[in-house]
Amino acid sequence: MSNALAIAAVTTTLRRLLTRALPADMAGATVTTKPLDKATTSEGGPESASNNQINLFLYQTELHPQLRNTLYPGQSKPGETGLPPLALNLYYLLTAYGQDDDDTLSHRLLGQAMLTLHDHPILGPEDVRLATETELPTSDLHQQIESVKITPQPISLEDLSKLWSTFQTQYRISTAYQVSVVLIESRRPSRAPLPVLSRGSLDDSGVDAQASLVPPYPTLTAIRLPNQQPSLRLSDAVPIVLVGQNLVGTGLTVSFRHRSLQDPVEIPIAPTAHSDTEIPVTVPNEPELWPAGYYAVSVRLEETEGERNILRTTNELPLAIAPEVTALSASRDGNTVVVTVTCAPAVLLELINRPTALGVVTIPLEQRVTLSLYDETNQLPGGDRQLPAEAISVDTGVLPPAEPLPASTISLAFRLGSVNAGTYRVRPRLRVDGIDNLLIQDYTQRPPRFVDYQDLVVP
Repeated sequence: MSNALAIAAVTTTLRRLLTRALPADMAGATVTTKPLDKATTSEGGPESASNNQINLFLYQTELHPQLRNTLYPGQSKPGETGLPPLALNLYYLLTAYGQDDDDTLSHRLLGQAMLTLHDHPILGPEDVRLATETELPTSDLHQQIESVKITPQPISLEDLSKLWSTFQTQYRISTAYQVSVVLIESRRPSRAPLPVLSRGSLDDSGVDAQASLVPPYPTLTAIRLPNQQPSLRLSDAVPIVLVGQNLVGTGLTVSFRHRSLQDPVEIPIAPTAHSDTEIPVTVPNEPELWPAGYYAVSVRLEETEGERNILRTTNELPLAIAPEVTALSASRDGNTVVVTVTCAPAVLLELINRPTALGVVTIPLEQRVTLSLYDETNQLPGGDRQLPAEAISVDTGVLPPAEPLPASTISLAFRLGSVNAGTYRVRPRLRVDGIDNLLIQDYTQRPPRFVDYQDLVVP
């Protein structure tokens, strides 16, 4: 493997090879590595190719398609994980300039340069080491396992014209080469767990096989919710059922992981309260512990295998806990109607440090919250559009000095716009992190029915 100096090391090695191969009768001939528009210029102005010159220009790099995902010996061993090296192909443009713009001299230089690269199809470790030991002493390209090969690269006249016109300079006779492959080792450390002591059973007999498509490990396949609802409402206080296979063991615990909670919520299950295919779980009606949104549900248990107790964890399945609208009111802010929704569970706020100065502090919502109002008579302007919730404003002057800023709120404000005074019958649709409050009473009824309308009194 090589380090990030590998590209510069390739360019330096090619320049050394070409310099050593310059014709002896062309005194003052040089090899440069400049962009095309700078190849024959200097700080004093244009040189007009006053010297014999070969210019080597790196015009493109690309990922090696076969080696970009390959791990190499010594980089990672079985059971370890690491990033593959950065595998690159380098593309160079070789251009010859004859003294006083003499094309015969430029052709001699180009032929000599092409012969040199033809005779050196591989950049050997000694060539790289000698070329870089002074300019790039910390380069380790010469230690790379893969050989660095030089191959002529066919390039059409149209592509050459585009390349030269990009630099707004006149075309000179050129040829292209591919240099491959350059492997730059990733600096991210690999993970190296301890070696495996045994495979399968204790006698190291290898992998166990079974004549069944059902996994032998505890697995969750579905979560059954009451009344076939798409999400769970905490106030219902009815059990959900985790469905799966091989859910037999001791110390069984159901884990609920939410993105906004630092630790998952865990509920222990008694051994007699479940079977090997179903686990009833009652989520307690504790809104302060269960914010609305998606949860990842898994089961952890211990299995006995011979003389060992093995701790196993099932796969995770999503569970949606729905918000509830407990109260709905409206007020006016000038010509704008502000709808205030009281909800459960509380909506989480972002944690911010309490300012030292007193004043009104705006705390943004951590969860994404919108409100839609489905009006029975369609009198509300755009009543079915999603209204974003406003941030919470807190006056720190009314809080005791030691009291922290609130971390959640049950009161949300939404600006509805200009609405005439009156009583509107609406079905509020509160959406928290993509989860709506329940709008269907019972999916098992035929036909299903929406929840009842609520009165929204606009002053």
